[in-house]
Amino acid sequence: MPFWYEQDRRLFESEIASMNTYWPGAQYGFFEDGRMYWKVNLVHAICGERKEWTVLAVYCTDYPAEHSFRFYPVSPSYREMTEMVRLSDVTPKVVPHMFRDDHQNICFDIADPYDALSKTAVESIVPGIARVARWIDLFETGIKDPKAWEMFCGKRITEVNNVNEEIKRTDENEENPSPEEECTDRSGQDNLTPGEETPPLEEKGPECPLHEDLTPIEKWIQKSPQARSREIEYLQNAGFQYPLQVTAAEDVQQAFMIDKWMFLMVIDKTFPKETETAEIPIRICLVAPNLSEFERMIPRRKIPCVEKDHAGIDTLQFPIFQQEYEKYLNGQLDKLLTETLLLHAREWVGGMLQAIQKEKNKRTGWEFGIRMPSFLNRGQSRNTEEEYYSSNERRPKYVDGRQSVNGRVNPRCKKIVLSDRAYIQIFNESQSRIQTETGGLLLGHFDNGIWYVIEASDPGINAKFYNAYHEGDDVYENHVCGVISRTYKHPLVFLGMWHRHPGSLDSFSGTDDGTNYKYAGSAGNGCISAIINYDPAFRITFYYAEQGDYQRVYYTKVDVEVGDDKIPNKEMLKVASVEDVLRRRQ
Repeated sequence: MPFWYEQDRRLFESEIASMNTYWPGAQYGFFEDGRMYWKVNLVHAICGERKEWTVLAVYCTDYPAEHSFRFYPVSPSYREMTEMVRLSDVTPKVVPHMFRDDHQNICFDIADPYDALSKTAVESIVPGIARVARWIDLFETGIKDPKAWEMFCGKRITEVNNVNEEIKRTDENEENPSPEEECTDRSGQDNLTPGEETPPLEEKGPECPLHEDLTPIEKWIQKSPQARSREIEYLQNAGFQYPLQVTAAEDVQQAFMIDKWMFLMVIDKTFPKETETAEIPIRICLVAPNLSEFERMIPRRKIPCVEKDHAGIDTLQFPIFQQEYEKYLNGQLDKLLTETLLLHAREWVGGMLQAIQKEKNKRTGWEFGIRMPSFLNRGQSRNTEEEYYSSNERRPKYVDGRQSVNGRVNPRCKKIVLSDRAYIQIFNESQSRIQTETGGLLLGHFDNGIWYVIEASDPGINAKFYNAYHEGDDVYENHVCGVISRTYKHPLVFLGMWHRHPGSLDSFSGTDDGTNYKYAGSAGNGCISAIINYDPAFRITFYYAEQGDYQRVYYTKVDVEVGDDKIPNKEMLKVASVEDVLRRRQ
């Protein structure tokens, strides 16, 4: 009987292309019994003594049936992993989430390392390798942190103990736990001879013994796993505070917040096909505020991009999204559909916040902006603008406005100066969250195009921290920034934000764009935004952010200096006296 890669050449080429895209450097080959495998080197760069792992990813003989992959540790082997755990300070002294296949070879159980990972079936081996990489991250992080290890072991610790005891007994009774196999490589690449924990010649084993019954989400995914699994995985890893739910109508719902507004994403039961009413099978509904509340915030104007769906529910509908959906169906969209729609929603929120603020300004008769203490010289920077920095279609998203690089500065933000206190605040918070993103707000003054950062806040006690982003505690930030501001003789004003980025990435994500757009509009004079990197030393990059048309945001990279001695007007640094506080109350 011909193998899957002989029967379906397009599927074979698709797997090769996907692996080359997501796991470049992986080598494929074929066992003597015809099964295809990938030898993948995974580099762990968060913590732990061992940084490089080698994994064998194998297609079972029944591929492309569901759960038809096995993932085997090669280096370190299971015995080496067990020794790492034995020498560590963590308990229990077991390697969790491993199992033996029918031929007693040890595999990764990627079904549920803990709640951060889903147990969804996938049609491509690519997401499976990503889950193995996640397993490795959790192992390496946990072996250094007892609390993280307990989380990694998860709720099924009794079952895991039993399985590991069984593995231990089997190892003690076997002189040769698994015979070495010579892997004939038909692809022309290097031959591979797996070691003691390599897969068997025949795949007859049952599903993982630790797998549980499918959840409603998993059942929903199985109706179109290739399209649905990645979308659901994206939502589950997005850090939303509300869980995914499957309704009685078999739609998937995800509630989420943008700023302080609540929305509901609905993925129709027909996804990825159109709905029964010929609509796009994914939509975002207004929850709080609702349409009537938005209309009260901005009277006499139609709220843009809000239309009723077939059920009469107010939803966000973006004309460009129809084109993007068609590209998605044709395999031409470079993002997930959920990710694309969420990006539009964030841009819409940024535009609405700006429109609402302008409406408030009209009602109060006061042009909202950064309040400037009287002791500062406002200068002409707000009314002076070089054509190079104008917000128009020709301007690139990023320009370098550093005097030290090209001598051409943005007159609205020529330079940024950090006080000694602000610098150490940012450094301390970054160090305390070295394995995740973190961030905070920036407070100070600006004078004649120079922005002086006097204080930098942390993200708050209820902030949420992830590897790729963080969510600040808005209530805390609003409170503490007010407290800090009033501490000074001349109250500090909001200047912008700072946050940590993984690796050496010193440009902004789509989510960052939405946040910077909102802050730039709220401040009325643009805002500053800093990115912290460790590559490997601490590095800070500052940008000045301005709003453009159609929710665009433009960035100017700016020179930065550190030190109280770089602040010529020492009035900025003076703490308020009792008389100053009483004078403000008059």
